Amino acid sequence: MRLNVTICPGHEKLLDFVQQLPHNFGRQGKIISTRRQIKAIAAPDGTVLNVKRYRATFPTHHTPPPPPQSRAVQAYNYSHILQQRGIITPVAVACVEQHDTAGLLGDSYLVMLPLNLRYTLCELANSPEGAYEELAYQLGQFTANMHEQQVLHMSYKPANILWDRDDTGYHFAIVDINNVKLKPVRDRQGCETLRQLWGPKRFVELTARSYAQHRNIDETQAVEWTLQARKRYWNSYQRHHKVTFPLEL
Repeated sequence: MRLNVTICPGHEKLLDFVQQLPHNFGRQGKIISTRRQIKAIAAPDGTVLNVKRYRATFPTHHTPPPPPQSRAVQAYNYSHILQQRGIITPVAVACVEQHDTAGLLGDSYLVMLPLNLRYTLCELANSPEGAYEELAYQLGQFTANMHEQQVLHMSYKPANILWDRDDTGYHFAIVDINNVKLKPVRDRQGCETLRQLWGPKRFVELTARSYAQHRNIDETQAVEWTLQARKRYWNSYQRHHKVTFPLEL
């Protein structure tokens, strides 16, 4: 098995730790996301790092071969591009790819610095009126700024949006950045990314209005685009899944 290792400058001391990840990932650390296969693992110097494993996809006669670049490498590169554009996401410090003797891509691993943000937008699911207005405004502004930087998250759902608040204001970050596209974002396209948000209908409306204000879009049109997309999305979703919050369409 051959390893391809990438280390961010300044973190070369992690080389041995990263090279051992394929062997140690299954038996070390604390699981922090089962679905995403993310663990918190302590490096030899005691620094706790988040490590995400991307499982290999083996080609069959029904499926195409895996891409030459792993999702770990893609996420590593995107992490640094987003940071350069002022969009907060976990900083990737290393990644490692496994290749078999035939050169086929196996499992790959992404090593990240943890983010100190305590919440996801899932907590907004049952928020009463009066508890979310300022957050909606700030989220609309954050989303608009992200789209102005030509960063489009194709899975802009509550679990992928982290946030917190301190004395300096609100702070947001995005995760699952393999679902990001780096491209200009059209007005309607940007509004429609808000369709997966949880919580009261009014929260989504306020977020759309703030988004429109910060992108110079007609607010009424922005709300219409957003709510139409939201209705289509959730009508389709609830045909196959249980909705875990009071859904207003």
